[in-house]
Amino acid sequence: MKLNYDCIRKILLYVEANSGYEPNTTIYKIIQPKEISKALCDDKLTDEEITYAIQLLFEEGYFNVDKKPVYGQNNTLFDIDITSLSLRGNELLNNIRNDTAWNAVKERCKKVGVGSIKVISNVTGALGTAMLTDPNALQNFIDGTRNILNIIH
Repeated sequence: MKLNYDCIRKILLYVEANSGYEPNTTIYKIIQPKEISKALCDDKLTDEEITYAIQLLFEEGYFNVDKKPVYGQNNTLFDIDITSLSLRGNELLNNIRNDTAWNAVKERCKKVGVGSIKVISNVTGALGTAMLTDPNALQNFIDGTRNILNIIH
């Protein structure tokens, strides 16, 4: 299945917005894939895309979970109790939070033909670092006039 970049971003935003403690307790809220699918499934995202993205995000360590996951047929994730984003998940989300930067990186990755979660995280992280030192870094990246890896070195 093809990875949907926007699906990854929407899942991370959803988990961030819906994680935390149950009211007046020290018990973490549990977020399950079915809840995420129900909230995000629309004419642009399918249940299969969402489930696939959740599995990849979990396997790459972007979530904190309450118990071991349950796998179904073909080793696909069947059930998992997500409690929050991990540090790694927060870092990725912070790197892709800016809409303009996100769209620029997403389009560049599609154009070049690369797009693993790790590549997207690395490129957006490098772009964020470049934006701290060069106010024109984002526009230069969008215009394709400078490679962001050259900007930060």
